[in-house]
Amino acid sequence: MGKKSIVIITKPQFGYHTDYFKYAYYLRKFFNITFICWDHGLKKKYIPNIEIEYINISKIKQLNFALFIIRTIRLLKRKELDLILIKYFPLSSLIKLALLKYRFILDIRTGSVNPNNLIRYLKNLLLKVESLLFDNVTIISEELGRYLKIKAKNLNVVPLGSEFDDIKNKKFDEINLLYVGTFFNRRIEDTIIGYKRFLDKIVDKTKTRYTIIGYGSVVDENLIKNTIIKLSLEKFVKFIGRIPNDELDYYYERHNIGISYIPITPYYNYQPPTKTFEYLMNGMICIATNTYANKKIINSNNGVLCDDNSQSFYEALNNLKDRLEKKYNFIVNNSLHQYKWENIVTNKLKPIISKLLNY
Repeated sequence: MGKKSIVIITKPQFGYHTDYFKYAYYLRKFFNITFICWDHGLKKKYIPNIEIEYINISKIKQLNFALFIIRTIRLLKRKELDLILIKYFPLSSLIKLALLKYRFILDIRTGSVNPNNLIRYLKNLLLKVESLLFDNVTIISEELGRYLKIKAKNLNVVPLGSEFDDIKNKKFDEINLLYVGTFFNRRIEDTIIGYKRFLDKIVDKTKTRYTIIGYGSVVDENLIKNTIIKLSLEKFVKFIGRIPNDELDYYYERHNIGISYIPITPYYNYQPPTKTFEYLMNGMICIATNTYANKKIINSNNGVLCDDNSQSFYEALNNLKDRLEKKYNFIVNNSLHQYKWENIVTNKLKPIISKLLNY
C-alpha cells in the first residue's frame, strides 16, 4: 500500500512556524506531504521529500487574503490527496466549505491575544464557530480548549514540542540571556529596563549579555531598539531581529538563560509557552513569567518565575545570580523528553491521522 497524501496549510511561510515545520519534517516518513503557505518574501527553506507550494502576496494588501484562499482552493482541487490539515486562521473554514468531499483536521495553536477585549471576544467567537464546521480538531492543550469552549466531534490534544538530542550540560559562570519569540504585546522593553538595573548593580560586567531575537510590528521593534539606545546598553544588549528556526541552535549553544516573558493575562494564562520548552530542552535555565502554563513547567530545579514588570524581572535576575553564586544545582528537567518533537508527531499526531484515514 502506497503512502497516503497529506496537505498542510499555514499562513506563516514554511520554516517560520516551528510546530508545522516539525509536523512536515516527521510526518514525511509516513505520508506524502505537500505544504501550502503564504510567500512572505523570507528566505526559503526546503526539506527533502516535501512539496512546498508558495502563494504569492499581492502588492494590493486588501487582496491578499482573498487571493490566498482562492489560490489555495485551486491548488487543492488539482491534487490527489487524502487529508488536509489547516493551521487555524480567521475564515479558514472557507477552504473546508469549498472542498466538502475532503477529510480535514483543524489545528488550533492559540486563541486571540489581542489586548482589546471586544476584538479578542469576537475573534475567539469566530474561532469557536468555525471549529464547529470541522469534525476533527486538534488543540495545543486541554486548558486552552476549555478556555475557548471548543466543541468538536473529535477533539484531540497535540501538545507543544521541542527539538534536542540530549539535555546539554551548560556552564553557569556567566549570565547570558536570550529571548526568542514574538514582540507583539510582549513588552520586551520591561526586560531591558530590568536588565539595566541588574547590570548597574553587578561589579564584573564582562560576564553578562542579553540577545533578543524575534519579530513584531515596526513600532514593537523600534521600541526595543530605542530602549537599548536610551539606556546606553549597546555593548550588552544585541537586537538580532527575525531568523529562521533552523538557525537558532547557534544562539541556544552560546546562551544559558532563556527569557519566557509572557503577559500575565487571562488570554495568555493557558497558552502553552513554546520557548519555555525550547530553552529547557537546550539545557538553559529559564526566567519565566508567572502564568498558569509556565507554572506547570518551571520549578526550583530549572528556573525562576517573575511577574510581568521590570522590577520583578530585575529581582528574578538577582535571585538567579545569588543561587548561581551559592552553587545551587539547577537540574534541567529530563522528564521533558516526552515533549521531543519526534515523539509528539509520532505518538500524538500520526495516530490521529492514521485512525482518520484507516491507515
